[in-house]
Amino acid sequence: MADRISLRFPDARLRRLIRGADDKLLRRVMPRALTRTAYEVRDAETKEAERVFDFAGPSTRKIMASPGAFRVTAAHPDRLVAAIRPAPINEQIILDHVRGATARAEEGERLAFGSSLAIPVTAKRGATGRVKKTERPSEVVKTRDEPVQEGDRRPRGFRIGDLIILRTGRGTRSKTRILYALTKTARIRPTFRFVGVAIRAAKATFNQKAIEEFRRARFGT
Repeated sequence: MADRISLRFPDARLRRLIRGADDKLLRRVMPRALTRTAYEVRDAETKEAERVFDFAGPSTRKIMASPGAFRVTAAHPDRLVAAIRPAPINEQIILDHVRGATARAEEGERLAFGSSLAIPVTAKRGATGRVKKTERPSEVVKTRDEPVQEGDRRPRGFRIGDLIILRTGRGTRSKTRILYALTKTARIRPTFRFVGVAIRAAKATFNQKAIEEFRRARFGT
């Protein structure tokens, strides 16, 4: 994701401050203002992730909209650019929802069951964002001739049509839930407004952050 946003200075107060500043002061103020703005953009992108992934289960939503879901690279005096990008584990998922994509079972990073794509419905995810091994399709659905060891309490499941059902518990206390929906392909619509969100957040905050940094540099407040 390499989209860039150029910021202007419509605030008359900020323009006056810039005109009256020497190079040393500008090199101190501008990187800080850009970096603080980038953190505001990060927070706005996190809220957008909550909106976009509202359909997903709580564990997925927690990963996609966590405090570490987006990373900020600070600006420097010799490079007045601050960057915001998804964390590596989320990057492809975010990119798919920004640009749109078609997911297929044969793609290496996708969860699959046979020749079908397995779309998590209630599958639990670990701290890394990946579906836990015990709830992956191949672990949940077992073949009929697979021997069951004594004391084996691993989750058991079965397929009904295009659904994988997880069964937990025993006897009258057993429960079931839909774990995956199966499909040959899945169209991912471009619903994540990454650039639009960044532009709005940057425009709303940069001028004020820059004015605050000028005040801090001159008066220590």
